[in-house]
Amino acid sequence: MRSVFAVFLGVSMMFALWTPLQGFPLDLEEIPMENTTLVEMVIDETESSNLTYSHLWEQIPGKLKHVCISKNFIWGVNVHDDIYMRPYPISTSSPWKCMGGKLRQVDCNNYEVWGVNSGDAIYYRRIDGNGGWIHVGGALRHVTASGNGWIWGTNSNDDIYRMIKPSNNQWIRVNGKLTQIDGGDQYVYGVNSAQNIYTRSVDGSSSWRHIPGQLKYITAGGLNEVFGIDSNNHLWRSQKPGLGKWEKMDGILKQIDASVDAIVGVDVEDNIFIHYLT
Repeated sequence: MRSVFAVFLGVSMMFALWTPLQGFPLDLEEIPMENTTLVEMVIDETESSNLTYSHLWEQIPGKLKHVCISKNFIWGVNVHDDIYMRPYPISTSSPWKCMGGKLRQVDCNNYEVWGVNSGDAIYYRRIDGNGGWIHVGGALRHVTASGNGWIWGTNSNDDIYRMIKPSNNQWIRVNGKLTQIDGGDQYVYGVNSAQNIYTRSVDGSSSWRHIPGQLKYITAGGLNEVFGIDSNNHLWRSQKPGLGKWEKMDGILKQIDASVDAIVGVDVEDNIFIHYLT
């Protein structure tokens, strides 16, 4: 495994604290997802490497606990919830830049970065970092910027919400329960507390469809593929829209995010890696 460059991520700044507003009204009937029988994921019987990473993964200097990637930028947050951004493709002339604020989780599309803080307050700003953070009403534990027309998220009760872009602060309650969710251009994917996998149209027009397999984390940003992580931090990939035919990948990561040409991820020690898809 080769390192891309040697830039140390070590900037400390003081940031203003954000105060979350009230959460969503819970006036819609909760409809739990079906507890579907799990299906074995191993389709490709080729043994993966016992090494954490293969030559396909390149290390990016720094330490982050959560990352996201868009067409032109990579964003992430560290163990202290400090926020960092750098241009993509990666260049030694454009290292990590510490951005104002505190966020626990972030997600990118090609125009905006969205995130939630430790109080479940929701914020977004331009993907290039210009302008300030804009607060959005509601409370979410996990948010996805999606790629086409809608924002999706889940709250601390695993309830699911969506909102049309641009933000109008009008969240729509969606049936089901998910712990983590990620939206692409056409579909939104999510996993529940039993690690069952589901998908539906990103505009919410279709119903939830179960995908065979088990994942604790999923990302929908790939051009023609969806990627996920199982309970052992092993990586998997499947062709969209997702039929349950999963192929195991090299690498062991705790969180990943995909764009049309790359996957970024972090391991249990918060090391950052990138895998190019083209």
